[in-house]
Amino acid sequence: MSNYIMSEQLFSQLCQIQSFNQHNGQTYQQHILIIAGDRIPPQLHASILEAPTAQTALEILTTHNIPYSHTYTN
Repeated sequence: MSNYIMSEQLFSQLCQIQSFNQHNGQTYQQHILIIAGDRIPPQLHASILEAPTAQTALEILTTHNIPYSHTYTN
């Protein structure tokens, strides 16, 4: 299983591509749950969605020892 979650910067760049947000979330917080929601305890989902910034959402993962990487590996 991959721990990959794209960086906020890449997410922001790809938002400019038509249909990207339809499949990957309207916000970075939504994207985290789309990509890694199965690895994140359900009780944290609302906190991630309501996080005021992408960095805050990622800090929730770190605080709860949920590994992630911005480096994609197969």
